[in-house]
Amino acid sequence: MRSAVAFENVSKTYTRAYAPSIRDDVSHAARRLARRPSERTIVRALRDVSFSIEQGARFAIMGANGSGKTTALRLMSRVAYPTSGTIRVSSTSARVSIRI
Repeated sequence: MRSAVAFENVSKTYTRAYAPSIRDDVSHAARRLARRPSERTIVRALRDVSFSIEQGARFAIMGANGSGKTTALRLMSRVAYPTSGTIRVSSTSARVSIRI
């Protein structure tokens, strides 16, 4: 059977401003007003993930909080794009291949 979804060495990173408390949030706002760069944190949502789902198969995505379940679904549905790797999604009406 052919794969309906295939992830090959997919990674996704996000960059976000670091602001764990209200004081840090106010400090971040002051830096923005002064046009000074704020501290940035790189968050790795997925790192070199590979799997395939055969057409017609049922599947479940399970894992601990913060393990990348929602990110994988966002990438699968093309709401977001991977930082690196290849995602292939095929259906009866269209085939899509994303390679970055």
